[in-house]
Amino acid sequence: MLDKQLASSLGLPEHAVPDFRLDEFARLASQTSLAERESLYAAARHAYTQEGEVWDIGCAAGGSSFCLAAGMQDKPPGGPVCRVKCFDLFGGYSARTFDERFAQEMDDIDIFHAQTRPVSEYVTAVKMDLTTDLDAYALERPVELAHIDAAKSLTLWRAIFGKISAAIIPGRTIWIFQDFERARLPWQVYSLAAMMSVGNIIGGARYGTVYFRFSSDIGAGLRRKIIDDDFTMRERADNVRRVFDMIRDDHMSLFPEAQIRLGDIENTVLAYCHYWKNDIERAQKILRNTSPEYLSHPGNAIYSQEIFGINGV
Repeated sequence: MLDKQLASSLGLPEHAVPDFRLDEFARLASQTSLAERESLYAAARHAYTQEGEVWDIGCAAGGSSFCLAAGMQDKPPGGPVCRVKCFDLFGGYSARTFDERFAQEMDDIDIFHAQTRPVSEYVTAVKMDLTTDLDAYALERPVELAHIDAAKSLTLWRAIFGKISAAIIPGRTIWIFQDFERARLPWQVYSLAAMMSVGNIIGGARYGTVYFRFSSDIGAGLRRKIIDDDFTMRERADNVRRVFDMIRDDHMSLFPEAQIRLGDIENTVLAYCHYWKNDIERAQKILRNTSPEYLSHPGNAIYSQEIFGINGV
């Protein structure tokens, strides 16, 4: 079922994804949730106008790529065949992560092609080190739909942002922040607050995937500020609080409190704003206000390990 707000933004019912596609999505090897897979399909099928390109940035085993391509495959016949450009290092992550799903001798690009074979006409794998090679990659058209699942470091985020922020179609371009809830990646949060002057959140998917649609181009000054990560610590903190206040007011369906305590995510994001600036003492002081239940979750254990040290001192 689609997020209610996203469905409304796209002019769709919440149950807009065909059952046979849901069955396919459930069988994929992917670290995205079923709700996220549904939303990718819906965006590609119903929001994408074929005016620009579709990018899956950090496609790994191709689960998200399959969903985007399936949406394009299910568009009414007669239009041009457009492909999802699927960027990844294909360096062994999928083979390690999904080792029980695929033969041991398969490398990542083999896994990608195996998973996307039913929609192969609609995907193009691009093996690339995004930090060093993306800037020189030739854009044929603006990027209309971008699924961003590779901003795992500030260097990666700056490279990705620098490339696709210059290729906006006002009123059409949608960026999908796959890792928005990952608290150790604060640049996505405080940058998004700065971007609110040129667009708005139109919904997303549980648990914590945010869809952002641009209403206008990003001005040169704002682009440079984000590319250079030129935020004071006060700006970072204020922007983080601003974004989470906005989520509380309008987007809690993406962060249901029964599963995610939003204050814990916000607090940990603030801690990482200081951590990545090497103010470890301040980061530790802030993180102590994050609940032990949140930090003890297996997916969140890295936060204590990094900020307090491996022994959680």
